[in-house]
Amino acid sequence: MLKALKLVDMGDSNAQCHTIAMKIIEDGIDALAEFSKDKDGLGLSHNQGQEAGAASVPDELDEFPQ
Repeated sequence: MLKALKLVDMGDSNAQCHTIAMKIIEDGIDALAEFSKDKDGLGLSHNQGQEAGAASVPDELDEFPQ
């Protein structure tokens, strides 16, 4: 998780870094989409009392306005 925060911090440095960081994040999401469907219950958002996916942000709220 600290590496993810480091990526966000570096991506916030300037406009060019932001563009590159967003591409890296989008590519990572695409690469992990299938693998992340298998939950082991150990993730930060895997609360035993929660329904699956309850902690996720809806896609329509996950886009920064252009």
